[in-house]
This record gives sequence, C-alpha cells and structure tokens, in this order.
Amino acid sequence: MGAKRTRGKRPRIRKGGSEALRHGSTSYFAAKSTPEFLDETIAFWGPKYGRELTREDARQIIENMTGFFKLLHEWDEEDRRAQKQADVANAAPVSSTESGASG
Repeated sequence: MGAKRTRGKRPRIRKGGSEALRHGSTSYFAAKSTPEFLDETIAFWGPKYGRELTREDARQIIENMTGFFKLLHEWDEEDRRAQKQADVANAAPVSSTESGASG
C-alpha cells in the first residue's frame, strides 16, 4: 500500500531499500544507481541537508526526485489531454442556421 495523502499531513514514507524494491515502489534509477552516481548525489545534496549523507540517503533522494518528476509528467499529460478535449469540443462545426447564412 502506498503513501496516503491527507490534507495538512505529510505522506508516510516507506523505508528500507530491499523491501521497497521487492514491492515495486523503488524507481528503476534508484535501484540501478552506480556508486559513482550515488557519490555525485551525496556531493550535490549533502551541503543542502547540512549533514553527511549515506549512500542509502542518496538512493532515497534519487527515488524521491524520480517520483516527483514522474508525477509532474503525469499531471502535464493529464492537462494536455484535457486541453485537447476542450479544443476539440470548442472546434465543433457550426451549422448554417447558427452562422446566420440564408438558405
């Protein structure tokens, strides 16, 4: 079961790399990250966190960032589909009686 969203509360985050991977919640990128990529993640995010990060911290950051951008992409796709449907609905042909043409 995934994180449950409730107004005003942060979602519960599942911990534990191997268990999360078995249940399919870990992103491909977090699961397949090279030690070098994890080290780059630590180097980038460590100063922002203000503490020394572990490779597990880095893996979770990668997973969270991947999930964040995946969600943004899904929302964008939904918006584009809705806009396309609205455009099609607004572009419906006008009958000759509605356009003021005489016949």
